[in-house]
Amino acid sequence: MGTADIGARENFVRSVSRPAAQINLGLSCLYIAAESQPYLDVPLYMGKISEIAERIRQKSQNRRSLYDALYALNDLLFDELGFRGNAGNYYDVRNSLLNEVLERRLGIPITLSVLYMEIGHRIGINLTGVNMSSHFLLSAGAGASLIFVDPFRKGRLYSRWECLRLLSGSGNPPNDSSKLDRLERAHLPQADRKMILARVLNNMKMIHTHSGDFEAAIADAERIQYLMPWNWRNIGDIAHLMGRSGRAREAYEMLSRMVQMMPPHEDVTLQLDSLEMLKPLTEIDGLVDPEKIHEIPFFRI
Repeated sequence: MGTADIGARENFVRSVSRPAAQINLGLSCLYIAAESQPYLDVPLYMGKISEIAERIRQKSQNRRSLYDALYALNDLLFDELGFRGNAGNYYDVRNSLLNEVLERRLGIPITLSVLYMEIGHRIGINLTGVNMSSHFLLSAGAGASLIFVDPFRKGRLYSRWECLRLLSGSGNPPNDSSKLDRLERAHLPQADRKMILARVLNNMKMIHTHSGDFEAAIADAERIQYLMPWNWRNIGDIAHLMGRSGRAREAYEMLSRMVQMMPPHEDVTLQLDSLEMLKPLTEIDGLVDPEKIHEIPFFRI
């Protein structure tokens, strides 16, 4: 990793080393991109976000309601500027890099939501992430006036009832308010800014792993660990990726750390057996043939 890359990592760590509510989401996402694009002009792209927000502010000066503001945001962002979800090439890693989203006007739910939130913040709309398992939404307002926004679908708006109806399938959601609340908590959980950044990085980790770029995937997972130091499963991912890269000693260290962090009710047999088999390979100087590590049970997963 070059000096510029290290600087991007240090900037990212500084940007997220604070309570989640105080994190500058757009800036942190640009620092994620800067690690793989060392000469990225971060202030330039922060300026682009502010320019879009200013254009929307001018259009919506006489807005009378939250709906008016959201419609003004949607009109400019999706209709005039042409931002859209990249359904045709969803797993292009550029969809996860905020500067690329701004340049190409293409993204996935999480990055389009980050852009939407950043613009909303600048024009006075308080938006919250909604961490669905297979999608990502935003919410605005509260109580009976709660609105859900889908930036991947050109800012489509849903009421709470409509959103819960989608979760219930073709039928209507239950009439019982306590059941509705449970459904919302289970399927529409709020996501703070650290969770949002972790989701961006998880997408990148998956893409880099599937493409065989294990070093990039390790970098993604390491940054997740700054956001979620308690995440022992992510530590296991780092161990696995290091093993696939032939980094036996580091894989051993990370797998040992995973075992130490795993909750008491988790079965650690696989990990302990794998550590015993991996240990002789840690005596080899330099990289180890990944095929030798792949023979160890944990690293076959």
